[in-house]
Amino acid sequence: MTLAEKTDQENNEGAYIFRPEWRNPFPHPYSALNQQVEYQKGSLVEQWTVVFDNSTSAERAIIKIRKTQSMRELIEFDVELSAVPVKYDGLGKDVTMNWRMYNGFFANKTFWTDSNSLSMIKRNFIKFPRADHYIPGNYYPVTSAIAMRDHSGSDVQVTVMNDRPQGGSADVSQPNTIELMQHRRTLGDDDKGVAEALNEMDPSGAPLRNSIRNSSTNLRSKSPKLDNKPSPRRPKMLV
Repeated sequence: MTLAEKTDQENNEGAYIFRPEWRNPFPHPYSALNQQVEYQKGSLVEQWTVVFDNSTSAERAIIKIRKTQSMRELIEFDVELSAVPVKYDGLGKDVTMNWRMYNGFFANKTFWTDSNSLSMIKRNFIKFPRADHYIPGNYYPVTSAIAMRDHSGSDVQVTVMNDRPQGGSADVSQPNTIELMQHRRTLGDDDKGVAEALNEMDPSGAPLRNSIRNSSTNLRSKSPKLDNKPSPRRPKMLV
């Protein structure tokens, strides 16, 4: 047994420990994207409905994306995730929602998270020897907002706001990407006190589903100085 295998065996992921599988710790697509996207447009709001459905693994999710002309810099994401399946592969899963920036956006391993919705705290990437350590090692509580700024000169700030506390990070698992933990289901205990897996069921015995609403804004800062803290203020929701 290698040292990595021994360490992996001694530190199971569970209710208190978030730790990706050490052999393949980076994110990979969840379920399968249905290429047929439903588009709806009303007098005030446009909506795109994106469906993920993998009949083999039973991984399913629906994402509704909304925007309105009256708030052009705000996009709303309503993510409904079906119960996280484990029977197909016998593995627990951590499902994240990821927003990746393109067109030369450069986050420079820096992002901000809110402190109990009161102010934004700057976070700098913390390097660990292995990816399965530095990915969870750079996760923080996100009570209401997480933000990245472009360091290539555009002065663009992207902020993702959530409707409930989540774990989150940015520019860690993937470059220039904000990620928020959508749901977790584990099959082992991490030996940190609860003596049970994070494998909750509803009263009928079925695994839990969840639905989380996020809002993403793409703003230009009033000042080009990057030490100017992002604002945690929450814009009005679309609906």
